[in-house]
Amino acid sequence: MSEAARAANSDANDAKTGVLGFLSRGWKSATTRRRVLGVVIFLVIAEVLSRTGVLDPRFIPPASVVIIEAFRLCTQAEFLSQIWATIEAWLVGLTLSVVVGAAAGYVLGSSKFLYRSTRALFDVIRPVPSVALVPFGILLFQQGFELKLVLIVYTAAWPVLYNVVTAVQQVDWTQRETAMVFGIKRYRRFFQVVVPSTLPNLATGIRIASPIALILAISVGMLGGATKGLGVWILDVSSGTIQTNLVFAGTLIVGLLGALSNVVLAAAERRILPWHPAYRPKGAK
Repeated sequence: MSEAARAANSDANDAKTGVLGFLSRGWKSATTRRRVLGVVIFLVIAEVLSRTGVLDPRFIPPASVVIIEAFRLCTQAEFLSQIWATIEAWLVGLTLSVVVGAAAGYVLGSSKFLYRSTRALFDVIRPVPSVALVPFGILLFQQGFELKLVLIVYTAAWPVLYNVVTAVQQVDWTQRETAMVFGIKRYRRFFQVVVPSTLPNLATGIRIASPIALILAISVGMLGGATKGLGVWILDVSSGTIQTNLVFAGTLIVGLLGALSNVVLAAAERRILPWHPAYRPKGAK
């Protein structure tokens, strides 16, 4: 086979296993089509209720108006800069949350003493809402990017941490003992036995943390903890003379960002964890 043919086959395989391939397979799924149909039905009902006056269009505009407004906003450089400010805080905060949560999870999950020593402290700290820390955070970090990151990491690292701790504690001891019998060093046992066994739980923690990080990236701006981003923008257009079209359009874009992140993370899981039962072809063992 020629180099060109091999490259073409490689590109075809990448398309089948990448995000585009995931989307293609997803659209063929009956479940996906039902979900899309549900969204369409909801939009049609909202459109009819608003157009007929059942819902006051001054406060709940027709769905078509909101969608058109969202497209119009996405053509404006100023609004795109607000979106980018939110995405930047979201992605950086999520990355730091995964690093902090996973590192702490592997350490605590590997040591019963550390886990038992810190469990009571975590049970006290974890319920404290991030919004309660905004005034204190403003005093320390002012209004800006750093405050967003701190609050995102504080909130989004928990699901990653607890998922990893649980996974490490549930690693099959037979696998660990077998690796010890073969004389595999401790650090290699960690990377060859513990990490692969915990990847599904880590992926679950990341998918839970992603929308949390997005919510914080937006809500911190609404609470006065930022100077730029979708949260600040939505707050501005909803103050004074409320522009409901813009408020709903901005909210729609936030929802689309969250949905897109879920699709991308699901595609990444399928690509990284092809051996997981959830991603095996039906009938495969």
